[in-house]
Amino acid sequence: GDGGTTGSITGDVATSTGTTLAFDHSDPYAFGGVISGAGALSQIGTGTLSLTGDSSAFTGASDVAAGTLEVDGKLGGTLTVDSGATLSGIGTVGTTTLANGAILAPGNSATPVGTLNVNGNLTFAPGSTYQVQIPPGSTTSSLVNVSGTANLAGSVVHLGENGNYAGSSIYTILTANQLNGSFDSVSSNLAFLTPSLVYDAHDVMLRLQMKENFADAAATHNQRAVANALQSLPAGSDLYNRILNLPNGAPPSAFNALSGESHASTASVLQGVTDNVIKLPMDHLRSKLDASETASPEAEQPVWVQVFGNSRTLGGNSNSAKVEESDGGVFVGADRLIDNGWRVGGALGYTDSNSTVSDRSSKFAIDSYSATVYGGKAFDAGPGKINLTAGAAYTWSDIDSRRDVNAAGLDQTLKSTSGASTSQVFSELGYALPLNNHATIEPFVGAAFSDQRLRGFSESGGSTALDGESKTNDATTTTLGLHAKTALTALQLQGHLYGTVGLRHAFGDVTPETTMAFEGSQPFTVAGAPIARNAAVTEVGADVAVSKNTTVGVSYNGQFGAGYQQNAGNINVNWRF
Repeated sequence: GDGGTTGSITGDVATSTGTTLAFDHSDPYAFGGVISGAGALSQIGTGTLSLTGDSSAFTGASDVAAGTLEVDGKLGGTLTVDSGATLSGIGTVGTTTLANGAILAPGNSATPVGTLNVNGNLTFAPGSTYQVQIPPGSTTSSLVNVSGTANLAGSVVHLGENGNYAGSSIYTILTANQLNGSFDSVSSNLAFLTPSLVYDAHDVMLRLQMKENFADAAATHNQRAVANALQSLPAGSDLYNRILNLPNGAPPSAFNALSGESHASTASVLQGVTDNVIKLPMDHLRSKLDASETASPEAEQPVWVQVFGNSRTLGGNSNSAKVEESDGGVFVGADRLIDNGWRVGGALGYTDSNSTVSDRSSKFAIDSYSATVYGGKAFDAGPGKINLTAGAAYTWSDIDSRRDVNAAGLDQTLKSTSGASTSQVFSELGYALPLNNHATIEPFVGAAFSDQRLRGFSESGGSTALDGESKTNDATTTTLGLHAKTALTALQLQGHLYGTVGLRHAFGDVTPETTMAFEGSQPFTVAGAPIARNAAVTEVGADVAVSKNTTVGVSYNGQFGAGYQQNAGNINVNWRF
């Protein structure tokens, strides 16, 4: 070859003293002929040279200057492996020396874990490397069998990805008629197993011993929780062994994938969904408390229908992943005036919600059915009016969850169904002050309490499935802000523009938690994406009377807090009968 991919030899090659047979390929090249004589053999190409013939009669010197020499047949004489070059194969070589920076890696592409025989002595120079592989579930490893003396130095590197090792395992990696010295170091790419070397008169053995708890490789609270649960699984179980054999750097992402964190985040999504159960009826009630100030005539028994859509982002944090949610639905309600100026009403609603937790390969869909009762009254107070509103609501939610677990060599799709109920009470107190005949501002303070009860669940679909306990979350929100509205007078329209700005504060169970367990493990608790403790609230909208008995409107409202964002669009229709 000429350093590229061209050139070949057919048949056998006889060498003589003073001559050199050189192989210079950049790609894999196999030579099956017999090499004989007392000349020199040199592998100088950057590719892999595979020798498969019986060249045991060769008495010259071989040198691996670059690339890889793979001996799968027999090669006599002496052999030197230079810095940066590799000797591999499952055949037999003569007396061999590995220079500083050289690599010995028994096995080939067909038999990655194999035995290389040395008919003579084997010398490892300081700085050389012996790469050892152990197949999953095997009691044997890569092996070098030396008929003479093995002079030891350099390092042993265990390549154990996708292995299946117990908490304490031992493998013979080198055997010789005589051992001289010892290796300088040993290392492994496994996260939880520490390698060490054991010597006797003729053998070198690699021992893998569990070095730390699973939780020692975790970086977050959720990761530590699931790691401790995995540690509690019976030693030798499939899932336990898969975690035990994870390579360096892999445990944190595996713990995240196995945590079931999305089940906890469901509670925060439900909190956002049920916010609408309060907001939509209360918006209608507030607009009716002082019908005389609206540009459109108000009937005593208005029936209203509102179609809405929302998108929310729960930003997550260093412990939990971001959740992206969208929902839509419809509410139908009616209210009327009763004695002493009080207005009371009720509403029924349906919400279809879909959420994605991309960083945890999780999705969940929620169908919610709501019933709300509400009432309020406007009290004369100086130049303005005090508006008092209050209500209660109940929502039932059906939850379907899916998680795709692709970690620790597993590829499983886990599914579960569960339910949740949410009970709410709420109230708002405001002072509506007219600025002129068309515009009003209303400072207000509001409060709402939510009691959320999530049922337990059982996932199906594989060994990583989780059973979750039931959970209750209680949260209270207070809002301080300003409503404003003005009548539409342009183009002879009957309707009004309105807006709201405010600050909302939440306390209680703002960071949801769920307790779960693998089959056979101790329970563990993880936290989901929290709702914002403090958020800015905004709204802007307009409605217009399109006929004597029908009003239509559109609105936008948003909530923006630390890591939390909600954007909502609403279309509402009021019919009066």
